[in-house]
Amino acid sequence: MLICSSDDERIINTKYEINTILKEPDLEGVLLVILANKQDVKNCLPISQISKDLNLTTIRDRQWAIFSTSATKNEGITEALDWLVGNLK
Repeated sequence: MLICSSDDERIINTKYEINTILKEPDLEGVLLVILANKQDVKNCLPISQISKDLNLTTIRDRQWAIFSTSATKNEGITEALDWLVGNLK
């Protein structure tokens, strides 16, 4: 899931979307990867705050990770993909 780190309103919407995904029986146990994009933008939220705002630490039924990314600078994308591939069953 890709989110914009500089858009507070979008993060609130993402929280709703994550909760919907977590309740979907067909997606039970599926890995959850959050790409907190635009980390290069001034006044963006750090991933620690985004993680808190999204209540990620309460997720216990699946593996999840959040990554600080900047698509325009190609930062963090490889790390996120490596995590995903490394955790696939």
